[in-house]
Amino acid sequence: MKPFCTTLFAVVILCATVAAAQDQPKFQSAAQIKVASLPGFPECAKAAPVNGDPGKGAAVIFAKFAAGCTVPMHWHSANEQLIAVAGTLKMEHQGGTPETVQKGGFVLMPAKHQHNATCTTACEFYIVTDGPFDIHYVDPSGNEIPPDQAIAAKKKTSAGSNKETKK
Repeated sequence: MKPFCTTLFAVVILCATVAAAQDQPKFQSAAQIKVASLPGFPECAKAAPVNGDPGKGAAVIFAKFAAGCTVPMHWHSANEQLIAVAGTLKMEHQGGTPETVQKGGFVLMPAKHQHNATCTTACEFYIVTDGPFDIHYVDPSGNEIPPDQAIAAKKKTSAGSNKETKK
């Protein structure tokens, strides 16, 4: 399956201004960052690059997810570091126990390590990647699947959980 590097941030890059000169300081509040929906991600996940070009190499990305937003099990080709700014994020990862990440929390997810993430409350965080940012969704057996299939499967699972909760 083709990585989503080039298309993943095409929309965001058109909507966001990335620092042209890397040798100049840059100051930007979270309120100034214009986030947008991302191809290959759930609609509730919005982001914008704040430094670098995530389609080409190392970058810093600001992400803002709605409460209940889930990115299903996946992995990235590059190492991913996550720094929580607001809200609560729950993560599950291959071979580990579920973790809760809150404001000020830090996560290091090595390249190709399978994980998922759910914002239990609206959350904001920075993603620091040391290479092009891509996403590879996987099914419960670890086989790679297309984004639409992963997101549709998660919606179906969430809808089933909500029905059981209402009973």
